[in-house]
Formats: sequence, C-alpha cells, structure tokens
Amino acid sequence: MTSHSDIPPAVYLTPGEHLLRCLDVAEPEFNQVSCLFVDNWKHPRSVKPRPRICAIYEVRLELDSLLSYHSYRNEVQLTTKGSERFFDNGNETLLFHGTDRLCAIGEHRKSILPCFAPACRLCCIIRRSYDIRKSRTKHNFSRFGKGVYTTSCSSKADDYAKNLSDKPKFKAMLVNRVLVGKSAVLTRTNVALSGPPNGYHSVQGKPGADLNYPETVVYRDEAIRPAYLVIYGDQRHEKEVALASKIRSLFRTPLAS
Repeated sequence: MTSHSDIPPAVYLTPGEHLLRCLDVAEPEFNQVSCLFVDNWKHPRSVKPRPRICAIYEVRLELDSLLSYHSYRNEVQLTTKGSERFFDNGNETLLFHGTDRLCAIGEHRKSILPCFAPACRLCCIIRRSYDIRKSRTKHNFSRFGKGVYTTSCSSKADDYAKNLSDKPKFKAMLVNRVLVGKSAVLTRTNVALSGPPNGYHSVQGKPGADLNYPETVVYRDEAIRPAYLVIYGDQRHEKEVALASKIRSLFRTPLAS
C-alpha cells in the first residue's frame, strides 16, 4: 500500500480537458504508480509472469465527484478524531481494481475517450466512478458482501481485468484512491455483510484461512475514486490467452499448458 502522505492530490476536470491524461515516463507519478504495480505483483512468476507496463494515465474527476469524495474523507477524519487511531486524510490508500473492458481505451494516446457501452465497466468507472448498486451483478459470490473490492496486490486485480472483445491488444487495470479509514480485519468469509462492522469504515480480508491475497472492501460510493489507468501486458501473450479462452469455450475441455 501507498500511504496518504505519498499520494499526489486528486485532479478535477476543467472545461476542454479529457478525463484521461497520459503520464510521461519522466513524471514522478509515472514512476510511483509503475513501482506500485511492479512491486505488488505477488503471484509466482512461474504461474503468472509479471507483465510490461505500456502506459499510465491520470484519471481526472468531475468536480462534484471530487467534492463528495473530500466530504466523506472529512467525515472519516471526524469519526476517528480523539480515538486511539486518528486517520489523517481518511487513511487514503492507493489500491488496485480489475474489471471488464470492451473497448481499447488507453492503448494509444489518441484512444483516451471512454466508450458508452454498458458492458464496458472500465469506462463506466472512468466516467462516473464506482456504483455499489452494481456489485454482484456479475459475480454471484462476494466474500465480504455487497461492496467495492480492491486489493494491494496488482496480480490479484489482474484476475478480474477481462477483455470482452478482440479490440484490446493489452490489459487495463485501475489504481484507486480508497478511504480505508478504520478497517475491520477479517480472515473468514462473510457474504452477509452489507457494510463494515459498527465503528469501522471498511473491511480488509487477511490472507490465510479463506484468502491467498489481501483485499479491501468499502461500502460507500464516496469512499473510492479512480486515480490512474494502467495499460499493461505483452501483445503476443494476450492473443494466446484470448485464443485459449475461445478454444476452451468451444470444446469445454482444459488445454495442456
């Protein structure tokens, strides 16, 4: 995780600007986000080789989206003020989220406009941020109930970063600002949760009993905002993965690897 003191401030969208801005490799933010991605690729390389980063984009927020996020951050600060653990800046942390992508947004500098396809959840998040009402609309199983799931492990988020068409040649993952606040640490699945336990702002799934890699869940839309879009992967490898997936769906039989 990256502590709030190291996180650059969020940027709001001004008239005439695009939601995405491609970061130059010489910018400190590019180095910070790329190191976060690389250092937290935790799966064994024999199982999941670490991919190449192709581009990183800063996600700009609509002003009302930024203001509601800041308002909730202040709320988290107030609820922890005077307690044993006071969370300055709401315990803001950069965490990963993988989701479905239908288009090829971000694959070159001209493709920076989010699409409007409802199935492209990536672009929906970039345009409007997260919507907890859509939780569980794809996956019937949510380990800690209905919330927005993130992780400090980039290779875990990669499991959920899916290309739904042949348009993308690489993969895409979001890095998010998450107001973790006071987090309840759980080691066992609890699908009945609709919010964190009383006195907490989020839930952290700790690896061990039911989890191999950590995850953090928030239960309010205002607790999370997309911060960066990472485009990554090897084009040849992604084509091979897509082909293998198609063959599996056709023949419903595992392939030797």
